[in-house]
Amino acid sequence: GSWQDNLFISYVNAFRRYTPVLALLYTAGLLVLCFKMLRELLQVRYLRRQVMLPDSFLEQRFIELKEQSGIRRTVLLRLSEKVQVPLMLGHLKPVVLLPLSLMSRLDTQQVEAVLLHELAHIRRHDYSWNILQMIMETILFFNPVAWWLSGLIREEREHCCDDYVLRSTQRSLPFAHAL
Repeated sequence: GSWQDNLFISYVNAFRRYTPVLALLYTAGLLVLCFKMLRELLQVRYLRRQVMLPDSFLEQRFIELKEQSGIRRTVLLRLSEKVQVPLMLGHLKPVVLLPLSLMSRLDTQQVEAVLLHELAHIRRHDYSWNILQMIMETILFFNPVAWWLSGLIREEREHCCDDYVLRSTQRSLPFAHAL
């Protein structure tokens, strides 16, 4: 055969020789990321239990904003000392968690903008998409392009929710200060 055939055969033989090592490394990486994902899901479960009820004014305003957003399902608003940033948890029983420390730093318009942002995540079903994205990151953990794209998707998801707030309030300044 030609030198190209010999080169191809040597590559195939090298691949066959290292396949068990590559498979072991892939399996180890997969297990590490599966445990990381499991830990994050357990952390979500923990956060859902470590909450406080908001005052009645905030609760009522949240319900109004939820209805204004066109969300008909039950969504709970809770305060937490355990989180540093506002976040939305859960798909079947969504909960919006606001950091307790945030409540003393923001005015009413800013809190409403933050709530609208989190409600936009619920409207868009971002929690479900995020879980799917975590699964894909786990499967493709070895691929830097997959991580880069995943980061872009997360960033764009946030931008979409920010755009929703700006369209809903027509007041960009309070939202910008809340960020």
